[in-house]
Amino acid sequence: MNEGTRVRLRRALAALALVAGAVPGGQAAAKPSFADLVANLKSPTAKTRQEAAAALGKSRRREAVAPLAALVRDSEPKVRLEVVRALRELRDLSAVPALVSSMQDGDAQIREEGLGALVEIYAERDRSDPIDRFLQAFSDEYDRASVPPYTNVDPSVYRALSAALRDEQRSIREDAAYAIGILDGRSEVRALVAALPDPEAKVRAAAATSGVIRPSARTSAKSRTRRNRRLAMRGVPRERRASSRAASGSSATPRIRADRRTISSMSASL
Repeated sequence: MNEGTRVRLRRALAALALVAGAVPGGQAAAKPSFADLVANLKSPTAKTRQEAAAALGKSRRREAVAPLAALVRDSEPKVRLEVVRALRELRDLSAVPALVSSMQDGDAQIREEGLGALVEIYAERDRSDPIDRFLQAFSDEYDRASVPPYTNVDPSVYRALSAALRDEQRSIREDAAYAIGILDGRSEVRALVAALPDPEAKVRAAAATSGVIRPSARTSAKSRTRRNRRLAMRGVPRERRASSRAASGSSATPRIRADRRTISSMSASL
């Protein structure tokens, strides 16, 4: 075989290798089917379970809730976290029991993610910010009760949020107070009142301004006057009624219109 033949043969083999590599590569790049992803949730490899959970969350298929919920007690925290995130993306009420269970997880990040997921599912609003900023913005920009009309929040959700008011993590206690207000948890007034002496000012502020603790008009006016006197001594803007609502004849309760530092100052003096 002369040199020219060898060169042509090598080129032909190289071309064949490229073609052969392109076909398997294309097959490997094909996305696994829904059934494959569900099967991968049972893989002995944690990374495979984690990736399958993430993919099922993006599938937005309701039938993915049940197999994902089965992994809410997975031995690997990364898998449990991905499962909760996937259930949040699926936005289905059938995921509520699993998310309530996730709020009892030993990992604080998973508890916080589960709390945020429950709020998103019932309030029907997407979250792009971290959970604490999401809940604070929700409370600032909207009425405290932000659940769509005729939506019944499962009582287990309120119980889980009330328990979270005693969580060891300050941020979770704060988020739970906001969440109770957002989900209109009037049944949890006692739990919020019990949170008012919390050692953290942000938790006290969230509980006091949740919109669920509603004093009588006379008590509210007296308390507001006392607070305004103390705030005036500190140069802080006064707490005012939502005048636009009063003018329209609504029965809205007084709300604090101040920035986050003002609220913290107020709650510290309560």
